[in-house]
Amino acid sequence: MVKDPKRGLPEPELMSRTQERVLLVEDESAIRELVEHVLRKYGYEVLSCRNLQEAFDLYEKEEGRFQLLISDVVLPDGNGVELVSRLKGRDPSLSVLLTSGYDEILSKWEPFRNLDAPFLQKPFLALDLLRAVRKALERST
Repeated sequence: MVKDPKRGLPEPELMSRTQERVLLVEDESAIRELVEHVLRKYGYEVLSCRNLQEAFDLYEKEEGRFQLLISDVVLPDGNGVELVSRLKGRDPSLSVLLTSGYDEILSKWEPFRNLDAPFLQKPFLALDLLRAVRKALERST
C-alpha cells in the first residue's frame, strides 16, 4: 500500500525528465491505482497490468518501448524475478524496480538475491516511490 506523503511535495528532480514510460505490474488494484496516480502526477507515462502474462502481452504490444519496469515480486501467475529476466533478456537497458511486502522471505530466496535489482519494501510513501523510481532510472544510465 502507498501511504500519502506527510513531508510536502516531492522535489522537482523527482519528476519525469522526458515523459519516461513505465510498465507497472501489480496484482493489487488499490496499490496499482495509487502508484499510477503518483507517477502520472509527476510526469511519467504509466501502462499497467496485473500479472506476468498481461505484462508480456503489453510489452509486445508496445514493442518494448519502456524505460522502467516496476513489478511486484509475488504475482498470481509467477514472479517478478522471472519477468525481469525475460524482459532484460530482450532489452538489457531496461531499468527495474521491484516491490514486495515479503522482505523477510525474499532475502533468503536465491533468484531474488542474485538479481541485483533495486527493491522498495511495501508499504511505502509516495515520496519514497518517486525517489526509488529516479534512482532506478539513473542506475542504468
